[in-house]
Amino acid sequence: MEPRTVKPAGESGVGEAGLARVWIMGSLYMLTVLTARPRRVRSKGREYWQYTIHVPSNLARELLQRAGEEPGTPLPLTMFIAPSLWFHLIDWRSPESEGILRRAPGRVRREVEALGLRDGGPVVFIPARPEELERLGLDPEKPLTLKDVVKAVERKLAATRSPTRG
Repeated sequence: MEPRTVKPAGESGVGEAGLARVWIMGSLYMLTVLTARPRRVRSKGREYWQYTIHVPSNLARELLQRAGEEPGTPLPLTMFIAPSLWFHLIDWRSPESEGILRRAPGRVRREVEALGLRDGGPVVFIPARPEELERLGLDPEKPLTLKDVVKAVERKLAATRSPTRG
C-alpha cells in the first residue's frame, strides 16, 4: 500500500484562485500562499538582496477582473502578509487531510476552521480591538470564532444579571 501524501495547496489542482475568501469591512480578500524569492542585485558597486513575489496567473486574472482592468495593466494590491506555517500549505479540502486535521494541535484546527480552509467558503471577519476581546476574557492572539465570542458575551451577561428579581 502506497503512503498517502497531501499536496500543498498551490499544487492541489483546485481550480480557483486562492485558498479561501475573507470578507473584511465589506471588501473581499483572498487568502493565498505566495513565495518571496531572493535574488542578488548589484548597484553602485554593492550587492543587495531583493525579494520578488510572483502572483499566479489565475489569481492575477481574477484580481484584474474584479478591478475592471485589462491584462497587462499595473494593479496595486493590498496585502496582509505573514510567514506561512506548515498547515497553510495543505489542501484541507482533500479527503487525505482529514486524519492530519484530527491529529493537529487545537490551535491549528481552530485556525483552519476560522479561515475557511476546509470548505473554501467565504469567511467574514468581525473587527475588534484587542482590549475589547480581553474585556470578554478572550485572548486576541489566539484564533477565535464567532462561537467563542458569543459564549464570552453570554458569560459576561450572565455575570451581570442579578440573581434575584423583585
